[in-house]
Amino acid sequence: MQRAKRGEEAAWEEICRRFTPLVRKTAGQNHLRSMREDVEAEAWLALAEAVTNYRAELGVPVAGYLASAVRYRIWNRFKSERRRWQREVMAETLPEGRGEDLAQLIETKWQQEEVRAALADLPEGQRRVIEAVFWRGESLTDFAACYGITPQAASQMQKRALVRLKEKLAGMSWCERG
Repeated sequence: MQRAKRGEEAAWEEICRRFTPLVRKTAGQNHLRSMREDVEAEAWLALAEAVTNYRAELGVPVAGYLASAVRYRIWNRFKSERRRWQREVMAETLPEGRGEDLAQLIETKWQQEEVRAALADLPEGQRRVIEAVFWRGESLTDFAACYGITPQAASQMQKRALVRLKEKLAGMSWCERG
């Protein structure tokens, strides 16, 4: 490894010889067939970067480190390609001239994810009152009876939750549009 880091060609050749089966096996997986050459090139690049970034003082086995670096890079490449394919398929399934619908669909999905994340950050009681009232359509009185609190306490809990959500979602472009 040290010789390869110093740029010795023989050391690089030995590393490449030893890891050729791993690179070919990783790039030859069925789900990567359509982009095999690109994935194999990416795997070699990941191997080279892992060799130069490897630090022996951390005590990580060399072979495991290099293999993980290659597999991780290829997995990330596959995930990004899969997302691209999914976007293309979605765009193809829309009727002609409906690209703005796709943009709206994507923006709506992002908004939902932002709201879910903001809800997850709320204290449990506040999250429950929001879910009960806004998702399940329960009244505050029913919610209060179910949890053994007064309707006034349920109302205060809802108000605090809405204030927190407004603060968490402030600054989001879609939130400012009204």
